[in-house]
Amino acid sequence: MVLELIRGEAMTANEIAAVLADRGQQVSRSDVGPILTKAQAAGKIRNAGKRACSVTGRSAIIWTAESEG
Repeated sequence: MVLELIRGEAMTANEIAAVLADRGQQVSRSDVGPILTKAQAAGKIRNAGKRACSVTGRSAIIWTAESEG
């Protein structure tokens, strides 16, 4: 589910957690971090730099996944 969110749109871990929570998933930022780490190690996602997080307002790493196709 996390990969689908960041496919085509770079998001921070807090933004991912917020979207999932809005969809009724019981998830927090601390749940998302390990998922991102494992996906990065598997080469499924990449760190796309930093920007201000829309949830916290602080600078944060943004993550993206390449579109399947």
